[in-house]
Amino acid sequence: MNPIGGRIVGADSAHVIVSLRKAGLEIGRYDGDIYVEADGEKKTVHVTLFIEPIGVPQGYPTIQQGIDAAVERDVVLVSSGVYYENVTVHNKNRLNVLGAGAEETIIDGGAGGSTVTFENVCGDSVLDGFTIRNGTGDYHGHGSILGGGIFLEASSPKISNCVITGNTAHWGGGICVHGQCSPRIVDTVISHNEAESGGALFFYGGARPEVTRCSITSNTAFWYGGGAAAMEDSSLVFGNCLMAGNSAWYGGALYARDTASLAAVSCTIADNEAEEGGSIYMEASAFAEVCNTILWSNSTGSHFVGRKLVWHCNIEDDEFAGAHGNISERPRFFDPDGPDDNPKTYDDNNYHLSPDSPCIDAGDNSAFEPPGLDLDGNLRIPLGRALLTVDMGAYEYNSQPFTVRQRPLNGAGVQLIWNSQPNDTYTVWSCRDMRCRHWVEEATVHSQGEFTSWTDGDVTSVRKFYKIDMN
Repeated sequence: MNPIGGRIVGADSAHVIVSLRKAGLEIGRYDGDIYVEADGEKKTVHVTLFIEPIGVPQGYPTIQQGIDAAVERDVVLVSSGVYYENVTVHNKNRLNVLGAGAEETIIDGGAGGSTVTFENVCGDSVLDGFTIRNGTGDYHGHGSILGGGIFLEASSPKISNCVITGNTAHWGGGICVHGQCSPRIVDTVISHNEAESGGALFFYGGARPEVTRCSITSNTAFWYGGGAAAMEDSSLVFGNCLMAGNSAWYGGALYARDTASLAAVSCTIADNEAEEGGSIYMEASAFAEVCNTILWSNSTGSHFVGRKLVWHCNIEDDEFAGAHGNISERPRFFDPDGPDDNPKTYDDNNYHLSPDSPCIDAGDNSAFEPPGLDLDGNLRIPLGRALLTVDMGAYEYNSQPFTVRQRPLNGAGVQLIWNSQPNDTYTVWSCRDMRCRHWVEEATVHSQGEFTSWTDGDVTSVRKFYKIDMN
C-alpha cells in the first residue's frame, strides 16, 4: 500500500486516518504498516484494507451507477433481477461486470437504443452472466443503427455466459463490433435477433473477434448474414459453434465481403436458409477457411458461394467430397427434429452425433492448438470409436466433461487432478474469498497425458477455491 496522505485524529496518535488511491488495487485484502511520528514519538500502526466489489442494487440502485463509480480493476456484482436500463462502459479498463447468471440477471433495453455499449475498453474487461434483451441499437456516430443488444466501439471485452435475444438493429441485431479490436464471445447463446445485415453478429472496420462455444440460432437478416456478417477488412474466427435456423437473402449462416475473412473450425452449420449461399456466402475478395465442420441441410440455392479453403468437412455438396479429407454423407444427427418432431423449431433440435455418424474420428487434429473443448464443454479428441481423432462438428462423440478432483495431503497442501489431452497447457488460479472473486494465478502446467496434476504446497490451501483455464 502506498498512502497519499493522512492525519491524526484528536490527541491520541494511535488513531490515524489514512488516504489511499483505490485505482489499480484488485479486489481482496491488503495489510501494511504505517509509520507515524507525533509529539516527538515514533509509532507503527498496522493497517488492514479490504477492497470489496461494487454491489448492485446493494450499493448502487442501477448497473450504470455501479459502473460509473468503478475504477480500474473493480468488480461490479449485479444481483438477480430485471434491470430496465441502457448501460454504457466508457474508457473503463480491467472492469468486470458480473451477473448472477443469464437466467437470473436480465438487462432490458426497453427498446430505447443499444442495451449495452462498450467504448474504448481494453481486453481485460468482462461482461458475464446476463440476458441482454429488447435493444434497438443507436447510430453511435455512424450512418446506420448499430448493435441492438450490444455495441462495441474499439473495445475488446470478453462476453461470456450470456443470452442475447430479442434485439433489433440495422447492422448487428445481437452484437455489432466496429474498429480495430479483438473481443472474445464465449459460451453465449445468440438467438431470435433481427437486422438488415448480421442478424446475430455484425463486424466491420478491422474487427478481429473470436467466437467460441456459442449457439447462434433463429436469427434473421433481411439482406446479409443471418448468423453473422463481416465487411471491410474484418477477420472472424468461429470455434466449436452451432449455427442453425438462421436466415438471410445472402448467406443464411455466414456472409463476408470486401477483404474480410472468416474461419469456422469444428462447427455445425445446419438448417439455415438463404436465396444464395444457404450456409456461407463470400463475395468480392472475401475468403473463408472451414475445417472439421458439418455443413448440412441448408436451404436451396448455391450452398457455399465464394473463395474458400475446405478440409475435413462433411458438406452437402459433391464438389468437395473425396478431396482434402472431405466427405458428403448424411451426418446422422441424434435428433435433428427435436422432441416436437418439427425441424423448424431449431432451439430443441439435437445436433449431437449418433453412434453410426460418419463424422466420428473424421476430423483433423492439426486444426487445434491446443484441442480445447466442444460446445458442451467436453474435451475434444477423446477415444471415439477407435481413434484419438477429433470429430467433425460442434459436438464431440463419446466425450466427458472437464473435471477436477481436489485431494488433501495431510496438512501438506492439496493436489488437483484433472482429465487432460495431448499438447494442452493449463493455468491454475486460486481464490480465498468467492464474495470478492479475486483470483490469483498460481501456475502454468503442461499436459501429463490422460490425467494431469498440480500440488499447492500452501498449508492453508484447503481453504482456497480453484479454477483451471485451458490455454
